[in-house]
This record gives sequence, structure tokens and C-alpha cells, in this order.
Amino acid sequence: MELTSAVLAEPALKADFSKLGEKAVGFANFPQLLARITGESASNARQLMSQKAVDVDGAIAADPRALVWVKDGAVLRVGKRRYFRLRLK
Repeated sequence: MELTSAVLAEPALKADFSKLGEKAVGFANFPQLLARITGESASNARQLMSQKAVDVDGAIAADPRALVWVKDGAVLRVGKRRYFRLRLK
């Protein structure tokens, strides 16, 4: 299993920092973030999420409109074989 690191330092993404003390950030537009990480389109990212092919630390991210909480060092799985370690800056 190859693990690719993705640094999350995108100021244009809508984020909720209310749980910053727990070192977690909530992303409201997770398909857009997923598209930037994987290099695919946002519509393809939404399709993957609706197929339940995306999870963050084992929790399935199936609703493209839901707030997704990401912790520093979380493992993002896309499909069966693509893994990313997320780093928050």
C-alpha cells in the first residue's frame, strides 16, 4: 500500500475551525477538497462519495453536502487502492 501525503493549506476552501482544540477541521465542500487532492474533477469526487468509495480514518464520507471532519494525520482512502495521509497547516 503506497501512502501519499497531501498538505491541506487551501485558503479558498470553506472550513469550520470550532474543533481546532481537538486538532480537527471540518470541510463543508469536501468534494472540492477531494478533487484537489486526487487531481480529478469535483463531479467525479461527488460520484465516488455517492458510491461510498471514500473514507476518512475508516468513516465513510458518503454525503457530498455533509460537513466532513479531518484531523491532522488522517488517512483518506479513495477507491480500493488510493490512500492519502492528510496534513493540516
